[in-house]
Amino acid sequence: MGNRSNQKQPKEETVDKATLRNGELPTRIFEERDSVLTDLMGNKHILTIYHIFIALHLGIAINSIAHDYILKNEIRLGFDMVYTGFKGFHVFVVFWLCAFVLSLLPYYCVQYWNRIRIQLKSNALLLYTWDRIWLLSYIVYIFALLVFATTVAVHYELGFASVVCMLCEPVRMIMKTHAFVRTIAPRCLAYTTEKQNKKVFFPKLSHYLYFLFAPTLLYRDNYPRSQRKIRWGYVLRMFMEVAGGAFLYTFIIDKTFLTDFREYGLKPFTPGEILLKILNNAFYGMLTMLLMCYLILHAWLNAFAEMLRFSDKLFYKDWWTSINYARYYRTWNMVVHDWLYTYIYKDFYEIVIPKRKILAKLSVFFISSLFHDFIVSVAVGYFIPVFLVYFFLFGSCVSLVKPPNTLIGNVFLLYSIALGASMMLSTYSMEYFARVNCAREEPSLRYFFTPKILTCFK
Repeated sequence: MGNRSNQKQPKEETVDKATLRNGELPTRIFEERDSVLTDLMGNKHILTIYHIFIALHLGIAINSIAHDYILKNEIRLGFDMVYTGFKGFHVFVVFWLCAFVLSLLPYYCVQYWNRIRIQLKSNALLLYTWDRIWLLSYIVYIFALLVFATTVAVHYELGFASVVCMLCEPVRMIMKTHAFVRTIAPRCLAYTTEKQNKKVFFPKLSHYLYFLFAPTLLYRDNYPRSQRKIRWGYVLRMFMEVAGGAFLYTFIIDKTFLTDFREYGLKPFTPGEILLKILNNAFYGMLTMLLMCYLILHAWLNAFAEMLRFSDKLFYKDWWTSINYARYYRTWNMVVHDWLYTYIYKDFYEIVIPKRKILAKLSVFFISSLFHDFIVSVAVGYFIPVFLVYFFLFGSCVSLVKPPNTLIGNVFLLYSIALGASMMLSTYSMEYFARVNCAREEPSLRYFFTPKILTCFK
């Protein structure tokens, strides 16, 4: 107990206080700091909890191997799901190379737009037309990149994981592109509007390239950089954890949700049976959420941060200590949260719908839910509004609830996260097997948008 005050505490996010004095919302300030789990694992007791999780996962895997080998004379361990899930991954690699080249276009386009804009600044009509042409081109570029990715994924009939990668990458690139354009465009506008004599600072291509790979979605001309040598052993360990965790993730899904609902559509399931399966799998729902957080937000992003010497590693906060959903949403995924806050919430609150806080929040929830549903729907081959229901409708409402005390709030939040994950995965599993086991239809737009989960037994 006496050493508690000497333990290193996770740093909180730093914001620009000057914006508060100007009546604007605060902006993110980057500084050198480690991830929360990196700091916590400096404590041997917390490190032991990490080892306990590894031991539990290892035990689950050994139990599955023994069960499959003794009763079925085979060892699956989720390898089948990994193989089918990453079907056509080479197509994604080729697509990524093309998408990366396309992601360089905004840099040169903004540069060209600014150069001509300076020449046209004395003619208001031509300047207005020039700006609107490029604004329209920017919107077309965003939609074209999404359509291109969706078309390739559907045409080549890629596996689930390959499609998720295929769609997440262009979405990531679009978010990066928007961050760059949203940061640089005001500089160009201010130069021509205020008739400044000082030349507008336009970043070098090397700045833009670094930003495309940096583990952040907020554009800055410069980021805090570590001076130490790259720890390649650490990078390798992070990538190995991602690979091992991916196998474990598919193994959990296969042994729980897919196994429990494999006969959905072949025989009727009563509401009570479905409810029991959802409740029984709540623990595994929480495991999938913890794995997702650790593998993507900790291991994957820290690996890239190490390779790029990116020293601000606040990719998440201690969301597990939250007592309400409002804080959980702000701390679960800081990388995406920062982008949504800066380029959606802040712009809506200050420009689009000034001072309307609730509408700005709802806009963030809706846009985030829509893109989640878009990616997953294309990956599974059917649309069912899981994220719009669970995240937009339920999540936006429950984020307004204030718990009576810390214990009740934290327990409710953690259990509801586990139960919510179980409900979402169960819903997708039932819809999948309803389409596989019931009478199949020819692929069409109507078939894509019509849920079979309720009509399968009619």
